[in-house]
Amino acid sequence: MRSRHQASSIPEVNLIPMLNVLLGVLAFFVIITLTLSKPQGVTVVLPADAEATPPEDLLETEEEDEEPIPPMMIRLLDSGQIAIDDEPIPEGEVEPMVQEHLAQGDEALVFLLADATIPYEKVMDFILDMKRLGGDQVSLALEENS
Repeated sequence: MRSRHQASSIPEVNLIPMLNVLLGVLAFFVIITLTLSKPQGVTVVLPADAEATPPEDLLETEEEDEEPIPPMMIRLLDSGQIAIDDEPIPEGEVEPMVQEHLAQGDEALVFLLADATIPYEKVMDFILDMKRLGGDQVSLALEENS
């Protein structure tokens, strides 16, 4: 004789433990989301009265009043000559002039503007030699055709 449980072919699914687990996971994600999303802002220190002086770190320094250093423009001409600020320069004098310009400070920049007919390899060799002198202060410039 068969019992009643053996005769039924549909198994029973107990949903309460599964719902407990899902609610626990949901609560976990809600708590994590709330702790990770803190409001962000900028702290501003306001003076106590209108006659108060601003903090020293907000005052302009003498360095900010100095005029910026104009960039040095090196041109590689299609004739094979090198010109610095539109003045032809012998090839041996370029490196000392670039080093002297870059020694003025971190704001001193050197731009290389090459003629379109010069082979790419020659331009890259020249700019790599200049980058060896000045690192990030040397860059390739592009001339806008208008």
